[in-house]
Formats: sequence, structure tokens, C-alpha cells
Amino acid sequence: MSLVMPPQVIPPVMMPSTMVPPAAQVMTPRTRKPLCISISPAQESDVEAIYQLTIGLAMFERKTMEQILVTREKIQELAFGPNKVFEAIIARNGAESIGMAVYFYAYAGSMGAPILYGEDLFVLRQFRGRGVGTNLLQELARKATERGCCRMQWSVFDWNKDAINVYEKLGATIRRDLHQVRLDASDFGSLLGRQ
Repeated sequence: MSLVMPPQVIPPVMMPSTMVPPAAQVMTPRTRKPLCISISPAQESDVEAIYQLTIGLAMFERKTMEQILVTREKIQELAFGPNKVFEAIIARNGAESIGMAVYFYAYAGSMGAPILYGEDLFVLRQFRGRGVGTNLLQELARKATERGCCRMQWSVFDWNKDAINVYEKLGATIRRDLHQVRLDASDFGSLLGRQ
């Protein structure tokens, strides 16, 4: 994996957080400093961190700058406005925002229960392989349990072998019999125009 993060990643103001269990405070090889990871729900003061991490994720997903349409204003409105559509949790090492998970709730009709859907899971490259992503997923699992969800669900690119390996080790199933279906807003007109 090679990801070049834009140099303007600005850590947000530290907010009260839920400390991750001591197991998350893992000593790493001598070339790395130990992490003190905390995971907390995103606050309005985290808009900049969510924005920067979203840009980092989009670049990792091989998107061009022309394809990245997110703005700080959209994040503010869609995460914290009166009609919010997503929530987020932020991983921090001290005061530095180093990862995030963006999620929302959906419904499993045959189960008659909610689903926690993970839209984005991203950790800065220099912090990967150190348990940060697992800690984010653990926090999502806690939220899913509290909400009575029948499952958590998310997507992964088939070329992201490292993530696939981690997910499978954590007990997730990569469904090869189910394809993601997508209709972009630019194509709504052709669907709506059908008789």
C-alpha cells in the first residue's frame, strides 16, 4: 500500500473520549513509538479531521481530485445538521486524529432488525498494522450491539488484500455471491423516465 497523505492534516481539538482497553496500547517494534489509542464519537469540532481523513481514503481508493466532491460544509450538514445521514468515530493517538469509521444504520427485512453499515474505514498509512482499524471495528461492534443490530456490513475493494485478510481474521465473511449494485445520481433521470 502506498498512500501519500496531503501535508495539511490538522488534528482536531481533543474531546473527551472512551479510552480503548490497555490491549490497544501496544508496544510496537523498536522503530515505532507505542500508541495510546482512544476512540470517540465525532463532534462538530472534528469536521476538519473527517474531511482530511476522507480525502486520504479517496486517494487510497485511487480516486482523482476531480472525483472527490466532499467539502467541509457537506460533512457539517450531513453529520451534524438537522437531517444528518451518518455518524463517525475518530481514532486518536494522543491528540492526533489517525483514523475514522463513518457509519449509518440500515434495515434487514428478513431479519426484522437493524444493520450497522460501515461506509468508510480508514487509518493513516503510518499507523496501519498497529491495531487501530481493529479498535475502530470493535467500537462499531459495541454500537451495533447496543442498537440491537443483527450484523455489521461494509464493502472492500477486491484489490485491498491486506484489509480482506484482516477482516477474515476478525471473523467477517467476504461474500463472493453478492454484488454491490449502484446507481449514480447522474443516472436517476434515465430510471425516472422509464414507463
